[in-house]
Amino acid sequence: MTVEGREMGVSGDQVRAASFADMKDMVEKLKGANRVALEKLLWPFYCIVCLSNSLQAVQVLINVYAELGFSAQECANILEKKAGRKVIGF
Repeated sequence: MTVEGREMGVSGDQVRAASFADMKDMVEKLKGANRVALEKLLWPFYCIVCLSNSLQAVQVLINVYAELGFSAQECANILEKKAGRKVIGF
């Protein structure tokens, strides 16, 4: 987690000291994170969420990314580039 945190501009001390009251708190703390790192993390998050086979879970992820400044279309473009095929449901 320290490596990913560093990519987002968060120091090791900040990672160790971080505690999140809830999802909203976590999103608020990530709003200043490095955008390129957040783009890289979208794919693994998406893969994990897809294991649930729930469109609602995917929508939660897209909503989190919307709070971080990404449009649904930007998310779809990132995922399509990584997957090599069209992503539906956005």
